[in-house]
Amino acid sequence: MTKRFTRTRALVTACLAVASAMGIGGCGQAEPEAAQTPTSEAPRGIPLDYTGFDPENFISDQVLDDSKTMTDAQIAAFIAEKGEGCHAGRANDQDIPCLKDFSVVTESYAGDEYCPWGYQGGEEESAAQIIGQAARSCGVNPQVLLVTLQKEQGLIYASGGDFQWFSYPSAMGYACPDNSTCDPDYAGFQRQVYYAARQFAIYRIKPERYRFQAGRRVEARYAPAQECTTTEITPANRATASMYNYTPYVPNRGALKGRGDDCSVYGNANVYAYMRAWFPQ
Repeated sequence: MTKRFTRTRALVTACLAVASAMGIGGCGQAEPEAAQTPTSEAPRGIPLDYTGFDPENFISDQVLDDSKTMTDAQIAAFIAEKGEGCHAGRANDQDIPCLKDFSVVTESYAGDEYCPWGYQGGEEESAAQIIGQAARSCGVNPQVLLVTLQKEQGLIYASGGDFQWFSYPSAMGYACPDNSTCDPDYAGFQRQVYYAARQFAIYRIKPERYRFQAGRRVEARYAPAQECTTTEITPANRATASMYNYTPYVPNRGALKGRGDDCSVYGNANVYAYMRAWFPQ
């Protein structure tokens, strides 16, 4: 299952048309954070630095698998700090809360071999609680989940007009294939976060199922469009391979230099840049 990540303006426009037609899902940000112009009401983002990005090794297994990097309280504090000054939005006649103010009644999920503790639902759980419980159950770093929320829907820094009606239903871009529609069975913030975390656990436990594998040379596209060229990469570790399985595009030279074109997809470069900026090792 191909996962959708940040891409160019033209591709986002096309994706939005599909999402609007089906009534669910959505599309990520078209430009890297450095290229965005903050509005007067929005918290400022950060310029992203792609210096040193290695397409074959940009995240380690140890980092991806460390589910103990943050407590729920630390996750909440991080969200509150990055969203300081956030104003709620409104879209499709719906009020859209800031991530720091978001809460929802959550479902319970049975544990399995990928997420042994499953998920114990509760009343009005916060985004931080959802991220924390999903990370612990599936053995995935909550920092990676936070980074994914930002690069998919910009939720960490979103404010006011940044929010769209699909911001929370498709928060992690999970089950939103390229050139197709999002699966409504996975719509909603809790489902997006939990099943994205579970997917990373599946990549860890059953890597042989997937196209990108550590040490295996494979052809990879720069972007979904047929006119975009390909390159060959050999992921150095399982974590890097996992990121490509989640979003199977290599950032091209223009993307890494901040001069993206119609074949620039920033998703995996943004994993590197946000982890480096927010959670330096």
